[in-house]
Amino acid sequence: MNSYIRGNVREVFYKTDKGYMVGIFKIRETNDKELESFVNRTITFNGNFNEIINDSEYKFYGEVARHPKYGLQYKVSFYEKLIPEKKYTIASHNYLLLDNGSGATMFDDSKIIVNNGMLDVEMLEIYITEFLNGKIGSEYSESQNRIIAK
Repeated sequence: MNSYIRGNVREVFYKTDKGYMVGIFKIRETNDKELESFVNRTITFNGNFNEIINDSEYKFYGEVARHPKYGLQYKVSFYEKLIPEKKYTIASHNYLLLDNGSGATMFDDSKIIVNNGMLDVEMLEIYITEFLNGKIGSEYSESQNRIIAK
């Protein structure tokens, strides 16, 4: 499972010409048990970046590291800048998209592009048999935490 933190860069206080940066990040969300107590708090981060904009929202993937001199830090392996205004195309099942399953109403105003009337289980069966050749790989053994809706 890829550990991530999602939130805002507060400031970058160290930067090299080659893109290595150290800064302060306010965590809004994480899937890392060790960092759950840091939600709505800040942590020092470090890693190589093309560009970081203060107060912008990012999702950092990496791991917790303990620096001998500076203490707990988040070592960023890769990252993505989150764009709240961006529109995404998703595929899902009727329970979530059409029936507001478990009170999920975030897709109420979404445009349904294809609804061929197949049952969710039928679509899953086709995906497993035709695209995975009947074998569910180890990459599906744990949640990949790629979709988070609030």
